Amino acid sequence: MHPRIVEEWADILSLHPEAKYVAAPDRVETSIALPPGMYSIPRTRVAVLVPPGYRTTGLDGFVIPSGLRLANGAPMPVSDASPLGLPGWELVSFHYIDAAGRSTWRASADPRQGDNVILYIASIEAFLAGGCV
Repeated sequence: MHPRIVEEWADILSLHPEAKYVAAPDRVETSIALPPGMYSIPRTRVAVLVPPGYRTTGLDGFVIPSGLRLANGAPMPVSDASPLGLPGWELVSFHYIDAAGRSTWRASADPRQGDNVILYIASIEAFLAGGCV
Protein backbone atom coordinates (compact mmCIF):
# COMPACT_ATOMS: atom_id res chain seq x y z
CA MET A 1 0.00 0.00 0.00
CA HIS A 2 1.22 3.50 -0.78
CA PRO A 3 2.77 4.96 2.42
CA ARG A 4 0.49 8.02 2.48
CA ILE A 5 -2.58 5.84 2.04
CA VAL A 6 -1.44 3.83 5.06
CA GLU A 7 -1.59 7.10 7.04
CA GLU A 8 -5.09 7.86 5.74
CA TRP A 9 -6.55 4.36 5.68
CA ALA A 10 -8.41 4.38 9.03
CA ASP A 11 -10.06 7.69 8.12
CA ILE A 12 -10.99 6.43 4.65
CA LEU A 13 -12.59 3.29 6.11
CA SER A 14 -14.48 5.32 8.72
CA LEU A 15 -16.42 7.05 5.91
CA HIS A 16 -16.19 4.36 3.23
CA PRO A 17 -16.13 0.98 5.02
CA GLU A 18 -16.30 -0.92 1.72
CA ALA A 19 -13.19 0.81 0.36
CA LYS A 20 -10.30 -1.29 -0.81
CA TYR A 21 -6.77 -0.56 -1.93
CA VAL A 22 -5.64 -2.03 -5.23
CA ALA A 23 -2.11 -1.92 -6.65
CA ALA A 24 -0.96 -1.64 -10.28
CA PRO A 25 -2.03 1.05 -10.77
CA ASP A 26 -2.29 2.20 -7.16
CA ARG A 27 -5.84 3.23 -6.37
CA VAL A 28 -8.49 3.41 -3.68
CA GLU A 29 -11.81 1.93 -4.81
CA THR A 30 -15.14 2.62 -3.14
CA SER A 31 -18.82 2.87 -3.97
CA ILE A 32 -20.83 6.08 -3.99
CA ALA A 33 -24.51 6.94 -4.36
CA LEU A 34 -25.54 8.92 -7.41
CA PRO A 35 -28.32 11.52 -7.52
CA PRO A 36 -31.71 9.92 -8.27
CA GLY A 37 -32.64 10.09 -11.95
CA MET A 38 -29.37 11.67 -13.08
CA TYR A 39 -27.48 8.52 -14.10
CA SER A 40 -28.22 5.14 -15.60
CA ILE A 41 -27.70 3.48 -12.19
CA PRO A 42 -28.22 4.61 -8.56
CA ARG A 43 -24.70 3.71 -7.29
CA THR A 44 -21.31 3.32 -8.88
CA ARG A 45 -17.81 2.21 -8.05
CA VAL A 46 -15.15 4.89 -8.30
CA ALA A 47 -11.42 4.47 -8.01
CA VAL A 48 -9.10 7.32 -7.04
CA LEU A 49 -5.76 6.99 -8.79
CA VAL A 50 -2.82 7.49 -6.41
CA PRO A 51 0.24 8.99 -8.14
CA PRO A 52 3.72 7.87 -7.03
CA GLY A 53 4.50 11.31 -5.56
CA TYR A 54 1.24 11.48 -3.62
CA ARG A 55 1.25 13.80 -0.75
CA THR A 56 3.07 16.53 -2.62
CA THR A 57 1.69 15.44 -5.99
CA GLY A 58 -2.05 16.00 -5.91
CA LEU A 59 -4.65 13.43 -6.82
CA ASP A 60 -5.74 14.30 -10.33
CA GLY A 61 -7.89 11.57 -11.75
CA PHE A 62 -10.45 8.94 -10.98
CA VAL A 63 -12.02 6.11 -12.89
CA ILE A 64 -15.57 4.86 -13.18
CA PRO A 65 -16.79 1.58 -14.65
CA SER A 66 -17.44 1.64 -18.39
CA GLY A 67 -21.12 1.96 -19.09
CA LEU A 68 -22.04 4.63 -16.54
CA ARG A 69 -24.21 7.10 -18.41
CA LEU A 70 -26.06 10.33 -17.72
CA ALA A 71 -29.80 9.68 -17.87
CA ASN A 72 -30.33 12.63 -20.25
CA GLY A 73 -28.00 11.09 -22.82
CA ALA A 74 -25.30 13.76 -22.51
CA PRO A 75 -21.79 12.36 -22.93
CA MET A 76 -19.63 11.75 -19.89
CA PRO A 77 -16.25 13.55 -19.87
CA VAL A 78 -14.28 10.30 -19.96
CA SER A 79 -11.62 8.44 -21.88
CA ASP A 80 -10.70 4.76 -22.00
CA ALA A 81 -8.60 3.76 -18.98
CA SER A 82 -7.21 0.61 -20.66
CA PRO A 83 -3.84 2.28 -21.38
CA LEU A 84 -3.48 2.76 -17.60
CA GLY A 85 -3.96 -0.98 -17.08
CA LEU A 86 -7.64 -0.61 -16.22
CA PRO A 87 -9.73 -2.27 -18.93
CA GLY A 88 -13.44 -1.88 -18.27
CA TRP A 89 -12.94 1.52 -16.63
CA GLU A 90 -13.21 5.08 -17.93
CA LEU A 91 -10.82 7.85 -16.84
CA VAL A 92 -12.12 11.21 -15.63
CA SER A 93 -9.43 13.88 -15.36
CA PHE A 94 -10.32 15.87 -12.28
CA HIS A 95 -7.90 18.37 -10.76
CA TYR A 96 -7.92 20.88 -7.94
CA ILE A 97 -7.11 24.00 -9.98
CA ASP A 98 -7.97 27.68 -9.79
CA ALA A 99 -9.25 29.92 -12.61
CA ALA A 100 -5.66 30.57 -13.72
CA GLY A 101 -4.98 26.85 -14.07
CA ARG A 102 -2.74 26.59 -10.98
CA SER A 103 -3.03 23.65 -8.62
CA THR A 104 -4.90 24.36 -5.42
CA TRP A 105 -3.84 21.03 -3.89
CA ARG A 106 -2.61 21.66 -0.36
CA ALA A 107 -0.86 18.69 1.12
CA SER A 108 0.43 18.56 4.68
CA ALA A 109 2.42 16.13 6.79
CA ASP A 110 -0.76 15.27 8.74
CA PRO A 111 -3.35 13.68 6.43
CA ARG A 112 -6.13 15.20 8.55
CA GLN A 113 -4.83 18.66 7.73
CA GLY A 114 -4.90 19.81 4.13
CA ASP A 115 -6.14 17.78 1.17
CA ASN A 116 -6.52 14.00 1.25
CA VAL A 117 -8.36 11.04 -0.31
CA ILE A 118 -11.52 11.62 1.76
CA LEU A 119 -11.83 15.20 0.52
CA TYR A 120 -11.07 14.07 -3.02
CA ILE A 121 -13.87 11.47 -2.89
CA ALA A 122 -16.23 14.18 -1.58
CA SER A 123 -15.19 16.34 -4.54
CA ILE A 124 -15.92 13.45 -6.92
CA GLU A 125 -19.38 13.07 -5.36
CA ALA A 126 -20.04 16.80 -5.82
CA PHE A 127 -18.73 16.67 -9.42
CA LEU A 128 -21.03 13.77 -10.28
CA ALA A 129 -23.97 15.34 -8.42
CA GLY A 130 -23.51 18.43 -10.59
CA GLY A 131 -23.77 16.42 -13.79
CA CYS A 132 -20.00 16.35 -14.40
CA VAL A 133 -19.57 20.10 -14.69
